[in-house]
Amino acid sequence: MTAIDLRTEIVQLLQQEQSTSLLERIRTLLRRDGRSEGSSEEELFELREIERRQESGEDEYVSLEEAMRMARVAINKWASGCVSALLRCASTRQWPSGAISGARAWACAS
Repeated sequence: MTAIDLRTEIVQLLQQEQSTSLLERIRTLLRRDGRSEGSSEEELFELREIERRQESGEDEYVSLEEAMRMARVAINKWASGCVSALLRCASTRQWPSGAISGARAWACAS
C-alpha cells in the first residue's frame, strides 16, 4: 500500500468518525509524530486500546455538550445538598463540630 493509498483511507475513516475525543487523540498523535519518536508507539497502542474498548462496548463516549450537561447536573445536586445541610443546621442551631472554623477558613480563602 502506498502513502497516497494510506492517506486516502485514513481521510475516509476520519470523515466517518463521530467521537470527538478519538479525533482529538489522533490529532495529538499526528502532531507529536515528528517530535517524539519514543512515545509514538505507546500512544498508538493506547489509541488502538481505546478503539477496541469503544467497539466492544466496554467504554461509552459522550459528546462534549453531553459531558458538560452531566457535570452541571452533578454540581447542582452537590450544591443543593450543601445548601440543604446548611439550612438544616441553621434552623436547629446545631452545627457539626468544626463546621464554624471550617466555614471561616473557607470564607477567608475566597
